[in-house]
Amino acid sequence: MVLLTFFLFSLGQLGRVSFFNQQVNFYLYEVLIGILLLFYFLKLKFAPLKKLFDSQQWIFWGFIYLLISFFVKFFDYSLFENIVSFLYLLRLFFYFLFFTYLYFYYQKKEKKDLVLGFLIFSFLTIIFSFVQFFLYPNLRNLAYLGWDVHQNRVFGVFFDTSVAASIYGLFFLFWLNYKNTRYFWLLPPLFLLLYFTYSRFVIFSFFLTLFLFFLKKSSLRYFFITLVFLIFLLIFFPQRSGVGVNLNRFFSIEARIKENILGIKMGLKNSLFGIGYNRIRFFRQKNNLLWKSDFNIYHGASSFQSTYVTLFVAAGVVGLLFFGKGLMKLINGSKEFFYLIFFIAISSLADNLILHPFLIFILGMARTIFDKKP
Repeated sequence: MVLLTFFLFSLGQLGRVSFFNQQVNFYLYEVLIGILLLFYFLKLKFAPLKKLFDSQQWIFWGFIYLLISFFVKFFDYSLFENIVSFLYLLRLFFYFLFFTYLYFYYQKKEKKDLVLGFLIFSFLTIIFSFVQFFLYPNLRNLAYLGWDVHQNRVFGVFFDTSVAASIYGLFFLFWLNYKNTRYFWLLPPLFLLLYFTYSRFVIFSFFLTLFLFFLKKSSLRYFFITLVFLIFLLIFFPQRSGVGVNLNRFFSIEARIKENILGIKMGLKNSLFGIGYNRIRFFRQKNNLLWKSDFNIYHGASSFQSTYVTLFVAAGVVGLLFFGKGLMKLINGSKEFFYLIFFIAISSLADNLILHPFLIFILGMARTIFDKKP
């Protein structure tokens, strides 16, 4: 069941099922993790939640706060808008439950099936991504569904270059930190795929994380070897046509800054409780803060470029504090997992990444594999 879950997860956006003009979505792998959650619950009953509540009560208070934040603005939105927003809040709680039970279930068990799932997913992702890069160079034929074109960039089956870059970086860091070096053959293709996303801030975050890793290992020469390889790609590998592959582009930086400033202004108007989880699209519609003609289906409309700005608008300053505490707990966890969560935490400054279902799934699995105790 676990391996099948990883296989369905490897389908990325191809395994997505949408309703109501793409405003409600779920993925096929989520059906299987729901079945797995039921199985773990029948095995463990309420013990994982009790143990977690005894040691980390603040997590439960955080979800209660999100619930309060949601209902504070309940009557400002239609019943349909409230249902859509609440479904995404339920998804967040669903992932929390699943990885809590998964974590405790594997505390005294071998994790070989999880590692094998990671290996299968890594291999399939590399294959699918290179096939996409050479045979399917853009998403122009899916632009009507709200996807950006991403001309001549790697986006794999994830249909978003920043998400794809984050996944390649996470895989690279996972296998770099994994105890068995026989999987290092995965590192070069993952590095190439990360570069060909041309997602600049994610690449910067990746190299910052690598620098910390090799500094800790007292092996900075490997960092500089990797940096030289990047410079070699920049100089000698011919860039393909398209605005997105131009690493000197400035318009996207300006657009991100303007959008995040807009988000901060929105957040300051509802700084305590925010507007409620996943209501940003509906708030923009009500206040004519639109920038896409097909706003209802544009996938970036439900968030801002930065995860932290998105959370500030959705849950206010208190919600942002709960999130920050969670990040600190994860960063202070296992030394191997530190590099993965640090990489995504930095990347999320410029892209809304850490709350993406794909990245929650990968981070949750990696934490279970690396951590040794509850």
